[in-house]
Amino acid sequence: MIKIINIEAKKKALLVTFSNEEKLTISVDTRQDYFLYIGKQLTTQEIAEIVQYDAFRLHFNYILRVLSRGIYTTFEVKEKLRKKDVSEETITEIVTRLKEMKMLDDETYAKEKVAYLINHKHASKKQIINELKKKGINHFLIEDILSTLPDFEVKEIHAHIPKLIKRYENESLRRASQRILQRLYALGFKSENIQAALNHYNLEDYIDEDENLRRAASKVMNRLVKKPKFDPKVVYNILRKAGYPDSKIRLITKEHINED
Repeated sequence: MIKIINIEAKKKALLVTFSNEEKLTISVDTRQDYFLYIGKQLTTQEIAEIVQYDAFRLHFNYILRVLSRGIYTTFEVKEKLRKKDVSEETITEIVTRLKEMKMLDDETYAKEKVAYLINHKHASKKQIINELKKKGINHFLIEDILSTLPDFEVKEIHAHIPKLIKRYENESLRRASQRILQRLYALGFKSENIQAALNHYNLEDYIDEDENLRRAASKVMNRLVKKPKFDPKVVYNILRKAGYPDSKIRLITKEHINED
């Protein structure tokens, strides 16, 4: 048996000294829960239980504070505890307790996250999967949740297209089309769903290519005419690279040259 020979207050904790010269830092609550006092004798097993209990209480209270500020997955909770060098045994005990208290539920978290990503972020299926995987959600759980949902990608693409058209409305029709496609692919939408959504839009109804070309040509020419050797071919190549049709470029460059 090992006797407690001293209990000393240290800020928010207590320092317990044993007859074998070992020392243990515990909380006031742990002392009260185990009725620890100077002169009490404990077995090594009982001391080990106290150590485990105190670690559990300390880190469990920390996680409760974390969860009071937001919702986290099992993976995220474990990672936060590991960063504090908490033992795997204590982590398992804390996670088990949180699940018993219904404070940790990956399935509920995943369902709510999916609903948020679809309704507020207009996310693609690929984006949703990647986002949930980063949170440590099991792949099979992700697939189960998504399998219960109707096809949603075309609807979400429709939410993106008007904004993208507005972003690229000063480009050529070809350049705008390319950039819209690239952005939708980058967001993870499937090609067949992108095409199905784009079939409802005629970019010519939203983008005045002729006016965009006039502005672009004027800007390029004003910049180049100041150079010693003005070469119309340079203007042509710049505008062609910007996606404007050859026929329109030739016409606009002739107009500018005749004006000069």
